[in-house]
Amino acid sequence: MKRWLRGIIVCLLGVIVLGGCQTMPKITKEQQNNIVTRILRSYDVQEIEFIRFSQDTKTGFYLLSVKINNNDEKRTTLSLSNLNILDKEHGF
Repeated sequence: MKRWLRGIIVCLLGVIVLGGCQTMPKITKEQQNNIVTRILRSYDVQEIEFIRFSQDTKTGFYLLSVKINNNDEKRTTLSLSNLNILDKEHGF
C-alpha cells in the first residue's frame, strides 16, 4: 500500500508540473495512473517521477520521460504515436 501511495503522490506532482506548461501537451491523472500500473506489474518500483511530457514537432510522436526509484540510471523516455494508448492499463 505504501508503494502505491508514493506512486500516486508522484503522479500528482507530475500533473502539477505538467499543468504549469501551457504550450505543452497534457496527460490526465488517470493516464498517469495507467502508466504507473503498467510499470508496477513488471518491476520492483518504490517511486515513479514524471519528468517531462512533450510532442516532437518533426515526427508528431509524444515523448514521456520518467525516472524510477529516484535513480538517474533508471530514467527512460517512452515514445507514443497516439495518446489513446495512455487511456488503457494494459500494454504499450
